[in-house]
Amino acid sequence: MATHGPDSAVESRADRLPAEVVEALLADEACRTLLGLLHDRDCPVPVDDLAARLVETRGGGSSSLEQRRRARGEIFQECLPQLTATGVVHFDSLLGTVEY
Repeated sequence: MATHGPDSAVESRADRLPAEVVEALLADEACRTLLGLLHDRDCPVPVDDLAARLVETRGGGSSSLEQRRRARGEIFQECLPQLTATGVVHFDSLLGTVEY
């Protein structure tokens, strides 16, 4: 049975990652949400767009500037270091985009 979404996205690359790394990435709510958002897009996504979507998925509505700022900080400080170090995503620092 084929599955789709962030779990299957990381698991499809699991042949190069230890199981505990895959589990840690999927256990983190923000990383899991970002992976789902990136998996659904077939192109690089600006970090600002990811931050807005992260806030929306958590709160179910539109996001304030302060909420997006905090989400952006979380992406840069927590998610991107984990996801780029494992090779699951690519961050283009010149464009400020993330790609699965």
